[in-house]
Amino acid sequence: NPNDTVNLSSPGALIATAKGFLSMGIEAPNSATLNIAGDVYSANSVGISAGAAAKITIGGEASVFGLGRGILLNGGGEINNSGTISSNGFGIDHTNVAGPMTLANAGTIRGQIAVQTFTANAMIGNTGHMEGVGTALQTAGGSSFLFNMGGSINASEGAAVVMLGPAKTM
Repeated sequence: NPNDTVNLSSPGALIATAKGFLSMGIEAPNSATLNIAGDVYSANSVGISAGAAAKITIGGEASVFGLGRGILLNGGGEINNSGTISSNGFGIDHTNVAGPMTLANAGTIRGQIAVQTFTANAMIGNTGHMEGVGTALQTAGGSSFLFNMGGSINASEGAAVVMLGPAKTM
């Protein structure tokens, strides 16, 4: 339900799994709060799909994996990561949606593109690791801010950071 808080706590244990075609590990509605302290896994789709104004916290020993997307943010929202978010596609995908994304990363985010956001006013803070194959961080669509405070942002085959539009890095 919207505005619900869900605490999934079982450090080191698999707490949500999905194997069917387009099956999501967790599908959260608008305004949901998710506190993840275990492992979320989707073999064929998205680890976590969250609606607008969602607040997602990934704990230090937690991991989220989705084949196409680790986390799909379907509207503005907040992600606080101290664990691991990974995918063969996008670690975090926030595209073609209204509302800004705020990301505080102290953990690890991996993917073909680790983090992608195409909406205005993204605020991205990194003290952890963003690891992409093609690109680690890609923004477009308006003013975005990257605060990299001792973290690493790396891409093995392309540009580590691509920020289109009025963007600022600090």
